[in-house]
Amino acid sequence: MWSIVDQFETRQQGSVPLRHLWRRGQWAIRPSEGPRHQVRRVVLANALALTSFQDPADLHDLAELARQLGVARLTDLQDEVLAAIDPPARRPRTTALVVRVARAAWHEHDGGEEGDRGVYADVVTHLLLHRDDDAAPAPATSRAAVLRALDEGNVPSWRRQASAIAAEPWAGPGSAWIALLDPSRDAFALACLSAHVDRAQRDAAAQERGAVAKHIRRTIAEAGVSQREFAQLIGTSQSRLSTYVSGTVVPSAAMLVRISQAGDGLRRSARSG
Repeated sequence: MWSIVDQFETRQQGSVPLRHLWRRGQWAIRPSEGPRHQVRRVVLANALALTSFQDPADLHDLAELARQLGVARLTDLQDEVLAAIDPPARRPRTTALVVRVARAAWHEHDGGEEGDRGVYADVVTHLLLHRDDDAAPAPATSRAAVLRALDEGNVPSWRRQASAIAAEPWAGPGSAWIALLDPSRDAFALACLSAHVDRAQRDAAAQERGAVAKHIRRTIAEAGVSQREFAQLIGTSQSRLSTYVSGTVVPSAAMLVRISQAGDGLRRSARSG
C-alpha cells in the first residue's frame, strides 16, 4: 500500500500543476493522526494518479485498496481528501475520478482487469452515495435528456440522481430513465444507471430485512418467553428462529403472520393473567 505514494511522487515530478495539487492535498490532511494520515496520503496519491495518468496499474492499486480498506471506507476517504482540493460547485477532480473508474467498470476498452470490474462498480456507486445537497434532479423525459444528464453532469448532479433513485428504488426515476435508453446504442449509460438501480434495490432490501428482524425481536421480547419456547409455539426450531431474529433469513409471509399471532396471543394471556 505504502509504495503507491513513493511511485506517485516520482511520476508527478514532471507536472507543476500536479505537484501543486499534491502539496495542497497533503496540507489538508492532518499529520497528527499518525497511521491514518498515511492511509489518507495513499488514497490521495491513487486518486490523483487515476485522474492524471492512464496507467492500468493505478486501477489495480485501486482494487487492492478497496480489498484492504473495504469499499465504503475507501470511498469515504476519497471523498474527504479530494474535497479539500476540489471546488465544491462541480467537484471536477472527484468527477474525473468517477468517470475513470466508471469506464473501468462498464466500458469495453478501459485498461482495467476483467475480474476487478465488480470492485470498480462498487467504488462508483458508493462514491455517489455521498450527498452534497438535497435538491431534486431535473426530470429527464427523453433519451437525449438522460444522456445529457450523464455526459455533461458532475458529481453533485450525479449524487442528486443517485439520491432520487435511492428514494424510489423499485419503480422510481431510475427505472424510467433506463426505459428511455437504447440497449444497443447506450450500453455504457445503461450499465451505469442499472448499477445504481441495483445498488438502491439491494440497500432497500437489506433495510427491509432489518425491519423484519427488528419486528421479530420485539415480538419475542414483548411475549415474555425464551426463543426456545417461542420457536415451539410457532412450530419451528430454535436455530431456525435465530436466523429470523438475526436477519440472516427472511421468514415467509405465512411464518411472519404466525409469529405475529403467537406474540399477540402471549401478550393477551399476560394481560388477562
